[in-house]
Amino acid sequence: MTAPIEPLMDVDNFAGGGGASLGITRALGKQIDIAVNHDFEAITMHAANHPETLHLREDVWQVRPRKVCAGRRVRLAWFSPDCTHHSKAKGGKPRQKKIRGLCWVAVRWGRDVGCADSGRHPVGSTRSEGPPCGASPRNT
Repeated sequence: MTAPIEPLMDVDNFAGGGGASLGITRALGKQIDIAVNHDFEAITMHAANHPETLHLREDVWQVRPRKVCAGRRVRLAWFSPDCTHHSKAKGGKPRQKKIRGLCWVAVRWGRDVGCADSGRHPVGSTRSEGPPCGASPRNT
């Protein structure tokens, strides 16, 4: 007898009101398994819209992918980092390098749990304003 195969997990990092999660749910035919956001109001709204999802009100850098996934594989990890401080969305040049560094969270999830697929909200300026090739992400 073989052990039952756990379904693949889907994770929404930087989860806000739940619009991205809703689109992913409709596309994949199942609810997002884990949603992460440090903001109380954002994660509360997401929980109201996606009650079957595990909600983590934490800084994305504090979440340990291997631990929260508990050995399950990740099919999709979605990343929609705040764009108002690292893009031209607020006018002018990007303002906070710390926020721009949030894109490294996607690299960490891929490294730690080997996501089958990942996506991120397209913010054009992240293509040209990242660290130089070979630079390391924030210590994890």
